[in-house]
Amino acid sequence: MKVRLGWLKGGSSGELCLVSGRIYDALNLFPQTTYCLHLGQWKKDVTIGRVAVDEDCIYLNEALVMPVGDGKAVDLLTNLKVNIWAKGRDIYLGPVLGIFLNPKRLVPPDKIDPRHKHMEAGYARNFLCYFFSLHDIDWERKSIKGLTWVPQQDQWTSAWLPMPNVIYDRGARFTKGQKDTVKELRARFRHALRIPFINSLDYIGKWKSYQVLANNKGTARYLPCTVPYEDFSTVAKMLAQYGLVFLKTYYGSGGREVMSIEDMGEGYRLVYYAGKLQERCVQSRDELKGHVDTFAARGKIIVQQGIRLLKYKGRLFDMRVLLIKDNKGAWQVISNYARIARVGFTITNYSTGGECNYYTNIYPDLRCKGSVPGYADVARAALEIASVLDDELGPFGELGLDLAIDEEGEIWFIEANTKPDKELVVGLDNLEEIHSQYLAIFAYAGYLCDLEG
Repeated sequence: MKVRLGWLKGGSSGELCLVSGRIYDALNLFPQTTYCLHLGQWKKDVTIGRVAVDEDCIYLNEALVMPVGDGKAVDLLTNLKVNIWAKGRDIYLGPVLGIFLNPKRLVPPDKIDPRHKHMEAGYARNFLCYFFSLHDIDWERKSIKGLTWVPQQDQWTSAWLPMPNVIYDRGARFTKGQKDTVKELRARFRHALRIPFINSLDYIGKWKSYQVLANNKGTARYLPCTVPYEDFSTVAKMLAQYGLVFLKTYYGSGGREVMSIEDMGEGYRLVYYAGKLQERCVQSRDELKGHVDTFAARGKIIVQQGIRLLKYKGRLFDMRVLLIKDNKGAWQVISNYARIARVGFTITNYSTGGECNYYTNIYPDLRCKGSVPGYADVARAALEIASVLDDELGPFGELGLDLAIDEEGEIWFIEANTKPDKELVVGLDNLEEIHSQYLAIFAYAGYLCDLEG
């Protein structure tokens, strides 16, 4: 059920609120009965009366849910349409979803930015939604100064709002000086306030995810041979066995901390990112070792068997499959984008100059020695992998899985991303509609706070 928020005038009691008759009956409310009214982490004991109006609405006293005297919050909440549900004598409004960001991201975005799209999705699902970061958190009053969008005015504003029912953690790439504060903040929300999180880790290290999946018989079949780098001999042995290998940092993303090495017989072909995607051929082992040593200086890396990828119109491609849990807490595949490499290159990432298309669009043109996996085949593999990672390393609410198909038609797991890129693709996605990848987060948030229950 949904209600529109309004305010009682004329000095009425702070313990009184009124709801429209249909809502009063649907919630099975009683007169002269004390209920606990919740908006996020704000709560107040109230009595609830009924009012004869046609619209489904609730009228609150301003003193009721305003622990922080902020008139901007009253203005922002006025006429906001939110869900209302009951569990015994507890009446809930919202839910309230707080989206946690790096402070650098706490600025008003443009309309095709995922931050704006998440806000549109929140209003479409009748949530109170805002962004927040490390500062402006009032623990005593259980309030946060959040950045939110006001659709009626198409403006962004900051106001003191209730701490959320659920935190959608999109915070990443914090500085060393911020990381201790972030760790403390997350722990306090989880343990002191028992606020559930969507996403429990910033990153899954590539080696850690490989170990978890390798220990499961069902998912081990999707894994290319992967070993931690020790010295140049690790690369030499893998090259001798597979002819094509990839070097990857444990936590790198965006295709910028990857190097492919292919043994061409009379030398080696390297593809890597250095300001832009680059290709280099070297003749000697010593020269190759110099490039490997330079790459290895970035930190811990893995060496991974190179998959002989299936090609789309002569170009290599892999897939980014986005999975988000639904309103029952079950994984669902939201999208499958094919990332198509530049002609002649082995690194497919869209951010390094590749192209992007829906897998269903390129599927009719794919040919391989076996049968080409369809959308449902890829989805089944993704769901199996996501479930194992969630059981062993989660809980998560969303995952971006990089998968590939080889020349034989076999599906391979490349890596997992706990905070996947959710940018829409200009020229491919409909930028005007609210995409399911944004709406799905609110379905899962509703599950976490028992909205439908």
